[in-house]
Amino acid sequence: MHLILTGSTGLVGSAVLDAVLKMKDISKISILSRRAVKMAEEAKDPRVTVIIHNDFTKYDAAVLKQLEGADGCVWALGIAQEQVSRESVVIVHTSFLLSFYVHQLLPSYRVPYIMCSELTDRLTDIMQ
Repeated sequence: MHLILTGSTGLVGSAVLDAVLKMKDISKISILSRRAVKMAEEAKDPRVTVIIHNDFTKYDAAVLKQLEGADGCVWALGIAQEQVSRESVVIVHTSFLLSFYVHQLLPSYRVPYIMCSELTDRLTDIMQ
């Protein structure tokens, strides 16, 4: 199973990464991150590929190629609401995910999602 993971440097995402590293049925872990992922580096696990990606509103062909064939996505990218404006929270928790979802509309890229956010119910309504 090929899994895409975002937010792996944060609280929830790092816990997810720790768990999936222990799962032998996960054959490939593609991590989308804005920076290096210490836990991934320390694990030295050949199943893990960290894809440094700075603009979560756009996905070029090279990034999509690395995600091709994924069986699922855990979207744990987020930001603490007390640290930034409400507008920033909406951008990170909704716009970034919706952009990813739109880029996944090609049938060969369509994968199931698990989203880790308090805005999950609202996004589920939008995506259906």
